[in-house]
Parts: sequence; structure tokens; C-alpha cells
Amino acid sequence: MQERFLNDGEFVFRVGDAPDSVYIIVNGFIVLAAPQPTTNGAERVAGQGTIFSAAEAMGGPNQPVMAHARGPATVQIMSSAEVLNAVAPGQPVANSLPPPQKRITDQRFTTAPAPNPRPTPMPAPASRPDANTQSFAMTLAKQNVRFSAIRPDVVRQIGHDSITIDRLPYLVGRQSSRTSDAMSPPVSLAIADEQPFQLSRRHFMIDQDDEGIIVRDCGSHNGTIVNGVMLGGSSIGFRAVLVPGENEIVAGTLISPFQFSCWI
Repeated sequence: MQERFLNDGEFVFRVGDAPDSVYIIVNGFIVLAAPQPTTNGAERVAGQGTIFSAAEAMGGPNQPVMAHARGPATVQIMSSAEVLNAVAPGQPVANSLPPPQKRITDQRFTTAPAPNPRPTPMPAPASRPDANTQSFAMTLAKQNVRFSAIRPDVVRQIGHDSITIDRLPYLVGRQSSRTSDAMSPPVSLAIADEQPFQLSRRHFMIDQDDEGIIVRDCGSHNGTIVNGVMLGGSSIGFRAVLVPGENEIVAGTLISPFQFSCWI
């Protein structure tokens, strides 16, 4: 069995990934996106001890097609062979799986130790990794990225008509007194908001991958609208590739004052 630490917004699996593993949440929260919206919406948030999988045998007809972390989280991963070995004849799969081990590691992947038949003293729990120990690094932007707020009141908050972004990812969120050293990357631009909040503390990030400059919703409550397409919130999409020229980004619902332009 392997153990994996996830940053906020990082995917456990995506649409099209082989459904060949079972996951157990050790700590934190995982957003499970269903293939079709249900009466309770298109996604649900699962917490510690939840067992989930994209495999139909585990998830049933509404098994998740995508899963990503909401805030820092740790999951244990069992291969299909390990699951078959663990399942007792005639018992449900979930009842046969071992309980999650409550420990946090500062490594991306570790192999859980084999059970010891002799009782041994429990070691002190490892401290949660901080932003300096995460396997995360800022990178230089491969293209020119310019970012600005549209509404004058938000421009005044930011203090600049436009911002040139030369290092990615660039994370935008709500100004808050609540902080966590374990969250990575840190918020690059914190903006004040009032209840009912449109902005989440970690709302969206501008990043880059093989397809170019992208916007990724970070598990926000209201979602992010990029060029008219909803990400996050009640949507099962969390990523959009920006087009050359001007792009429109709205953090929150259609009536949100947090509207931005992003030029690449």
C-alpha cells in the first residue's frame, strides 16, 4: 500500500485514468465528482476514513470520474491486487479494507509498513509539512502574462492597474486571518471580501502546463468562470486553457465583483 500527500486542488485521478486502484482518505478532504449531476449536485466532499474508487465494482453506477483535494490531504492507495487479497469471501469490499493510518509524511509517496504482530510503542506523529517542505516550486512563466481587475473598487484594493506575472503558479484568494503553513502554493494576491462571500480563501490559480497558460479552480465554493465557462463549484471541470490575447476570469458567480482580465 502506498501513501500520497496532496496539495490543495491536486487531482487523485481524472477522467480517463485507469480505474485500477482504491483510495482511503487518511486526513483532509477529497472532492468526488460524479459523471452526471445527482439530486445533491455533481460532486460531494469526502473526509477521513472514506474509501472511494473510479472502478465500477467499488463506486457503483455513480462512481466518481474525478477526485481532487480540497486543502491539503493524504490518501492511502491500494492496487486492485491488494484489494482482492484483502477482501474476505462473502464480505463487502469496504468492510475488508484496513483502516487508514493516521500519519503525515513530507514525501510525495511512501510505502506503508507491513503489520507487526508484536505490539510496539506508537511513535510521535510527524508534524504537518509546511510550505518549505512541499514538493512544490515556483517556475518562470514561459509566456508574458498580464493580470488586472476590471472594477475600480477592486483595482483600488490591489493597488495596481495591472500586474505582470513572471512566476507561476499565481494564486488569488480572499484575505483572511486564518492561515496554514501546510498549504502550498501560498496565496499571491489576497483580496478583501464581505459576507456573503464570493471569494474563497484559495479561489483560483494561474499556472502553466504542456498546453500553455491555464486557470485552475482550487476547490472554491462558488466556482470560477473563465471566458464564459464555469470551473469548480457545481461543475465537474476544474481547468481551462487561456487563449492568446485577452481572457475574462470571474471569481465567483455571475454577479461577483471580482472580475479580471488576463492577457497572454
